[in-house]
Amino acid sequence: MVWMLDGGKWCQCERCQALGSQTDRNLLFVYHYDQAIKRAQAEGRINRPVRLLFLAYADVLEPPTRPLPADFDYDTCIATYFPIVRCYVHNFDDPDCSKNAAYNKALLGWATDPGRYYKGQVCIGEYYNVSGYKCLPVCYMHTMANDIPYYYGLGVRHFHYMHCTTANWGNKALTNYQMARQLWDPRTDCSALWTDYLAGRYGPVQAEMRTFYGHLEKMLCNVSKLKYGLARRLDTGAANLFPTTHLKYGRTTFEKDDGPDLLEILAYAKQCRETLDAIAKQDLPERIAQRVAEDERLFTYGERTVQFYDALCRAYEAARQSVSDQSDKSDQSDKSDQSDRARAAFRQAEALADLLKADTTSTKLSSSHASAANGLVASYAQGALLRLQSLLGPMAPKEVKLLGANGTPLVLTGEECLGGGGVLHGYGFDVYPARKRVSEHGNYVYGQGTPADRLTGWFRLGDVPAGGLTLTLYGIKCPRPPGGEVAGEIRVNENLVFGARVPLTETGLTRWDLLVSAAALKPGLNRLEIRNTEPNGVTSNRPWFGIDRVELRETADGPAP
Repeated sequence: MVWMLDGGKWCQCERCQALGSQTDRNLLFVYHYDQAIKRAQAEGRINRPVRLLFLAYADVLEPPTRPLPADFDYDTCIATYFPIVRCYVHNFDDPDCSKNAAYNKALLGWATDPGRYYKGQVCIGEYYNVSGYKCLPVCYMHTMANDIPYYYGLGVRHFHYMHCTTANWGNKALTNYQMARQLWDPRTDCSALWTDYLAGRYGPVQAEMRTFYGHLEKMLCNVSKLKYGLARRLDTGAANLFPTTHLKYGRTTFEKDDGPDLLEILAYAKQCRETLDAIAKQDLPERIAQRVAEDERLFTYGERTVQFYDALCRAYEAARQSVSDQSDKSDQSDKSDQSDRARAAFRQAEALADLLKADTTSTKLSSSHASAANGLVASYAQGALLRLQSLLGPMAPKEVKLLGANGTPLVLTGEECLGGGGVLHGYGFDVYPARKRVSEHGNYVYGQGTPADRLTGWFRLGDVPAGGLTLTLYGIKCPRPPGGEVAGEIRVNENLVFGARVPLTETGLTRWDLLVSAAALKPGLNRLEIRNTEPNGVTSNRPWFGIDRVELRETADGPAP
């Protein structure tokens, strides 16, 4: 496979641009590479046939714009067409899907256009388990039944898909079986194939499982918009979670680019679950029961994923409405109702996140970048939990710690703060590279722009101390490179208290004192925010700094001893 770096850049100098489009340049590279291989074969340095499957994908998706060299070898140089993140709601040749229509136009330019410059073979690289799907139990019965004969009719004679799992197939067994049968004979009667397959695999519950597969296909056919659209917007806290007609929250209908909306997806998931629950009540032969159980395990991963997205959507909507209502003093009951709804949805999301995080089987057994450590990481939306925490504030405001007037400090551990990397990877942290544990209940913040770039702590005051407060933080830093610095900010009620390089060490917990003026404080709830402001942050990587605990006390004549 001749594959340039994903996301790489082509030279823009005049000499390179004179070679033509990016596809033109890519084909010239393939040509010279093939010629070099032929010379090595002639010299006896390579003693086997070599075929070069080059890409028609991403930056080189469009067909060439100028003639190829006269001796371009179409037997050894084969275009592999990859329609990444195509739509599976619609067939590949459906004109009512703008995404697929654009891909189809480019494919025709490679395969059938009478004026095309490339005259060779075409391989289709489908994406039944593209990396972003992370092994979800997507069903492709009807799109495969249409698309594979369509590709064959264009002259395509090579086909594969990314990324086949090696075990835990569940419903994917039908995808792999149907693909093999259709590639052997593109005229395969798929309705008859499904009937035969379901009868052989499920015996006495074949009718029920036919219903299950039908609902499952509808449940996840909009997977590209779910995983590459909604999930990423949830993760970043986008203002508009549903900007495309392909996927809305409530049921909508459009003449073009329409697809199952989130509530419809949840309804299909519910029908799948009801079918499986009914089957579970039957006395089945052991081999049949095991097959249904395998399907159910993988389905549960998909079910929890879409339920997780729904809970996050509802939490965002209610939280934002609650914030909006704060400016409207006419009906505080509405604000309270929205806050309660937001917190209830957030708790549901947290519970589903825990279940997804515990699932370390469903998301594995594929290639490295199509697998994930667990279902929560695979969701691509775990950052939403951190952003919602920041929006919602404390789950139980009346239980927020109150600073006493007897001189005893109020202590907030990192674990008691909202956000941070602890939500993703667990609390406590080590000194590196020795990996010596220095905190059991601390939390940590990654670089700016990541979902985990800040911690939020809450405390209550009766009256505002006239002398303000002293904050004493205990933490470490982990810069990039080691020995460097990490920039950070400390804010109280959005008032900047500190903004510079954090005065922490890399070798152990360091004490750090700050004064907070009375002007920055208020009676009742107060918000403490600790931010990592190093640009271009990366989750789970340097530069980060960790906070074991924060001690707050009334200021008398300066920082506490």
